[in-house]
Amino acid sequence: MKKFMTEFKAFILKGNVLDLAVGVIIGAAFQKVVSSLVNDILMPVISWIVRVDIKQWFVTLKPGVPNNPLEDAESFLPASGWAISPIRLTYGNFIQTIIDFIIIGLVLFIIIKVALASEKLREKIKHTVAEKPKSE
Repeated sequence: MKKFMTEFKAFILKGNVLDLAVGVIIGAAFQKVVSSLVNDILMPVISWIVRVDIKQWFVTLKPGVPNNPLEDAESFLPASGWAISPIRLTYGNFIQTIIDFIIIGLVLFIIIKVALASEKLREKIKHTVAEKPKSE
């Protein structure tokens, strides 16, 4: 067991694992920021332009049975307003999630492009400095 714990500690303390953990935490926080951008800024503007709340778009696959306020007050009915909830295909939420995905993908694409360009520039500078003759 002691060997296992020693190996596990060595694995955890490797730079790549720590970098990955930091990346996952930052990625989760970034996802929240993007979701807020889409939910709170973009979707209201898009809904205002098309004059309909896109998030509310759905197709009813099976209609529900609404609560009847005239029935016995002690009968057990869900507080949602439905005795039997309808089955809905809420494609508006799906559209919103796709917009989230596209924005996250675009930002990651830009980050990777910048990182690759930076790496190429670093290599070019390193190569130029190595070839430059030393002045005496």
